[in-house]
Amino acid sequence: MEKTKEQIIEFTASQDGRLDILLAEKLSRSRAMAQKIIREQGICRIAPSRKMIRKTGYKTTAGEIFQVSIPGLKELPLAAENIFLPVLYEDQYLIVINKPAGMMVHPVGKIKTGTLVNALLKRCMDLSQIGGCVRPGIVHRLDKDTSGVMVVAKNDATHQHLCGQFARSQVKKTYLALVHGRMSSRKGLINARISRGRTDRTKMKVSGAEGRAAVTEYEVVKQYPQIALLRLFPKTGRTHQIRVHLAFIGHPIVGDWKYGREKDGSKAGRQLLHAETISFIHPGTKEHLRFQAELPADFRDALTSQDVLITRKVSEGQLIT
Repeated sequence: MEKTKEQIIEFTASQDGRLDILLAEKLSRSRAMAQKIIREQGICRIAPSRKMIRKTGYKTTAGEIFQVSIPGLKELPLAAENIFLPVLYEDQYLIVINKPAGMMVHPVGKIKTGTLVNALLKRCMDLSQIGGCVRPGIVHRLDKDTSGVMVVAKNDATHQHLCGQFARSQVKKTYLALVHGRMSSRKGLINARISRGRTDRTKMKVSGAEGRAAVTEYEVVKQYPQIALLRLFPKTGRTHQIRVHLAFIGHPIVGDWKYGREKDGSKAGRQLLHAETISFIHPGTKEHLRFQAELPADFRDALTSQDVLITRKVSEGQLIT
């Protein structure tokens, strides 16, 4: 992949917060990477007045506008791999896929192969470079063992447009989860702040004022004797949000050893969480699009083991029994 021109990214703080967190979300990079950018090259605040910021913990105020320059990228050090991807839609701007469970979205640590990015590099001639060399095209992510719908950007303009929609909560997503226990109500809302664990940095937790705002709505699709099928509507996009919130209210996801029960008898061997739908405004045509990903076989097997036949009603995006 040829070296690209320097990109100037402009973004606005929608609420009070920290600059490093805001930048990490805008660029779809780690917080550590965002802090490195702030320290080494600085972020220019262009409104309400111009100011160069190099303090990673800078407190942003809603309405402040910033600019950051992303240098050109050299050839990607990742291998393009011939891995099958279930594609739901593709055009010159973006590609929508149904990510299989067990596939990591991008390389991390010693894992350099077998990821969604490796598969995308084989399929697509161009991908946006805002996410960096190891995350080309990646606008948002799903956990390795979470299946379902994802949208990937093919160019930087599309990436910025989609990130803006995520920041303004214009992207709507629904998930399906199979959880332990009997739900006390048909619908509910979980409003609990989330922060990273202090002893295990790979694990998130519900916390007090120091945590980040996180809100998840849910409804019961079907209540079984000992488990329930839920449809979830996350209003924010925190790391592991749905998994943490469901465990917090006493209904961990079946197969989620990290936040639930280490040995819960799940034949799937993973958390039964599926990104069902995503809707957004197409960056090019401005058309409102909605995509739905079919449930994977292991999830369906878990449902049929309850002796209930589940059929899909695609037009309304609902599961009916």
